[in-house]
Amino acid sequence: MIDPTTLRQLAYLYDLEDRDLARVAERCTEQRFERGELILLEGAPCPGMYFVIQGRVKVFKLSPEGREQILRIMGPGETFNDVPAFDGGSNPASVAAMEPTTVGLIPSAEVERLVREYPQVAWHMLRLFAGRLRAFVDLVAELSLLGVEARVAKLLLVSSQNTDRSRFRITQQDMAAMVGTTREVVARALRSLEDRGAISREEGHLEIRDRHLLEAVSEGAVH
Repeated sequence: MIDPTTLRQLAYLYDLEDRDLARVAERCTEQRFERGELILLEGAPCPGMYFVIQGRVKVFKLSPEGREQILRIMGPGETFNDVPAFDGGSNPASVAAMEPTTVGLIPSAEVERLVREYPQVAWHMLRLFAGRLRAFVDLVAELSLLGVEARVAKLLLVSSQNTDRSRFRITQQDMAAMVGTTREVVARALRSLEDRGAISREEGHLEIRDRHLLEAVSEGAVH
């Protein structure tokens, strides 16, 4: 059984009473995965809604040629595979662990019960779905309208927001999969940003040195 206090971290469930969280926890299962291990396969049947307890996962799609496009990177307290838990369809994307990771699973039937019995859960879900739809619209716009250097700059800004420091680690391969290009092109963009003084690189870490310049590049205001 999942620890009920873990469920309180989820945006859907944080304001449920303790007894209600305990009831949900009884129906949840926990799974552990090593780095690179596949959690969900695109097109496979959906068992329910997942959430990250510890570690990080990437949600991605593969082209017929095997090219990877990362849609989201998710950490503790975030849910994934939400949509098929409602519509009964197959997994819309694949999910893999980026490091040793523990995830929880809320079965689809339990998700449906929560929405029917607790109006606040349904409201929280609508807000989260709306936010993710907006993020995907932004992603489509970025891939269609922005150059690679601007997309890399925007990715670095977003990545730095997920840490408490301006120095962080992200691989060039993962960056390429997130901005829709190759690792070699990302490497050139990083060199350009470093030459401009926007970032610095050391021992596999990236550090933002000039956030205003990086923001200008991400908006296409600097070429």
